[in-house]
Amino acid sequence: MAPSRIRAAAANRSRPAAALNPFTQFLGGLIAVSREATYPQFSPSSTYLWLKVPPFGIILLLLTYLASIMALVFRDNDIAGAQHYTSLGVRASWLAVAQIPLLLLLSGKANLIGALVGVSYERLNVLHRWVARGMLLLITLHFGYQSYGWNKYGLMQLEWETDTCPPTGIAAYALLLWLNITSLAPIRNRFYEVFVVQHILSFIAFVYLVMRHLPPTALYSRVWVYSGVGIYFLDRMIRTIRYTYHNIRPATASLKALDGSVTRIRVQSKQIKSWTPGSHVFLAIPRLGFGQSHPATIASTPSSHNGDLIFILRSRSGFTNRIHRTASILQTSITPESNKELEESRSSAHSDVTYLA
Repeated sequence: MAPSRIRAAAANRSRPAAALNPFTQFLGGLIAVSREATYPQFSPSSTYLWLKVPPFGIILLLLTYLASIMALVFRDNDIAGAQHYTSLGVRASWLAVAQIPLLLLLSGKANLIGALVGVSYERLNVLHRWVARGMLLLITLHFGYQSYGWNKYGLMQLEWETDTCPPTGIAAYALLLWLNITSLAPIRNRFYEVFVVQHILSFIAFVYLVMRHLPPTALYSRVWVYSGVGIYFLDRMIRTIRYTYHNIRPATASLKALDGSVTRIRVQSKQIKSWTPGSHVFLAIPRLGFGQSHPATIASTPSSHNGDLIFILRSRSGFTNRIHRTASILQTSITPESNKELEESRSSAHSDVTYLA
């Protein structure tokens, strides 16, 4: 539908979005009704600002995903006898390992899924978290069914004494539980910088334990782990290349403190000369936060402000607070006798731009 409207608009038709026949009218109406049905969203009161409820469309998508993995665990998996619970637990574990590539595809900033569907990476992050919760559910089923079966047939002590899988499995399960708990909004938002570092390190440890847990006779299952690791390094490589290109000639940033604890940042970049509405960059000013970067939406257009990038940042804590405090100190140090406008304080900056749909 969209390509036909674009062609009609290019042809200067007075009503480019109008349907031309009953079939396109029906199809357009069906699409519109379906799209509208996905928009409703519950907004919690100010008392529960930490509670984030996705739109109804995302909830439907998550329920479909949950139903799919549960169907894959239980469908045609009713083996009789002593192997019944083992078969259920083993299939749940294979499905959990198979989620690793999807988990990492949804986590990257150079997001391949986002590039295909036209959705920005931060909007896909909610799906990343729910895939991790799906993995936790699958591994819980794996552990529960295996343990129940061993206990039912009196094999629990024998398994723990002779098999090397249970200790590594328990450790991997504990790490995945830790990753899910620390990803909850109140914890993640409160300690975000610490969260990012420990999240990466914990996941590396989790992958290592999964590789140790998988039996040597099931080498084919490790393909999913190798694929996930490859996806992660591909994302890092693309981001490194993009970062290097955008900063091969370092930009300069001008800071100006505004009323309301707001800082206006003007970045003169020699590399970034075009962007789309809603795009943002990861802005880093080493003097004010070495190794830190902050997402900032571009408030200007390529044709305004001589092509410079303008950002308006509200001072919160950490990096944004240091920016505002530095701009205020340097700005008030200028003598009031000058009839010229206050000179904007300058410091070096680097920007790693991520373009959004």
